[in-house]
Amino acid sequence: MNTAIMSSEVVDNDEELVYTIDEALAVVGFGRFQALVLAYAGLGAMAEAMEVMILSFIGPSVKAEWGLSSGQESLITTVVFAGMLIGAYAWGIISDNYGRRQALEFLFFKENGYQCANCINLKMCFVSRMKRYA
Repeated sequence: MNTAIMSSEVVDNDEELVYTIDEALAVVGFGRFQALVLAYAGLGAMAEAMEVMILSFIGPSVKAEWGLSSGQESLITTVVFAGMLIGAYAWGIISDNYGRRQALEFLFFKENGYQCANCINLKMCFVSRMKRYA
């Protein structure tokens, strides 16, 4: 017989220990790692909110400049979110099959390749790649 870590109940070896969320958080604690995860998640949520806000500001301007109907303006916003949905799903599958690191390395390599392919000379390619690291 083993005693459970968080409670004083005695449990058989065959039984699985079950913890509540409060008990698990008490064991793990809240340290530097959890603060960083919370900060990065907050930055991601903030970036996502900014994208939605930018789309709402740009929509009327694009509608007036290009002479679009309300349905066409809505379609532009919808396509952005459909692309995010498809991209998140596809990169999730790729990351699950090949690993997150390999997927990010491939994405980084591909993006730099497209960026250099659009440069008109070597100096422009060098400057555009160094801008990214500054």
